Amino acid sequence: MNSRAKDLSIYLVLTYMATLTKLVADGALFEIEPDLDPGAQPFRYLYAVPGFRRFLDEVPSLESAWNIEETPAEQLDDLLAEFLGTEPFAVRWRFGPLFPPRGKPWPGVWELKTADLRIFGWFPRRNCFIAVNGCHAAKVKQIHGLYGAFRDEVVRVRNALPIDEPYVTGEDYHDVISLLYFP
Repeated sequence: MNSRAKDLSIYLVLTYMATLTKLVADGALFEIEPDLDPGAQPFRYLYAVPGFRRFLDEVPSLESAWNIEETPAEQLDDLLAEFLGTEPFAVRWRFGPLFPPRGKPWPGVWELKTADLRIFGWFPRRNCFIAVNGCHAAKVKQIHGLYGAFRDEVVRVRNALPIDEPYVTGEDYHDVISLLYFP
């Protein structure tokens, strides 16, 4: 890469990061920070819109629909630690695209998953997820059209934010996350 291209790449990254930083400063987003060992650097970042706090506040009162040892709150802690941590992220059942109805364009919406929880959002850039909403998995599966409603809400919220490049358009796991493994 020549010097001019490198300078342009740095400029684009810095101005784009400033946009997310400005959205946090303005209260349009908040960052969910990892609990890492001192000196450890996360591979991925997680932001959320203010409305996502309602879901975070609700999680401790939820019970598992699977009669498993881990409560939904513990599942969420494990998911966030894995996503925000310093190790490769497992994608097969923890994470996936939320595809549109047949014939509609790819909306760039993804979900993070645990046995009992679903978190819906998008990637404005690789390794950076913005959460919009979450729900108990049993409820999402029981109510017809709820996946579509969450997908549409993510698109609506994303379109309302002043982000230069609103989302990663690729629908492959490697387009949005590096350091993956497929168990």
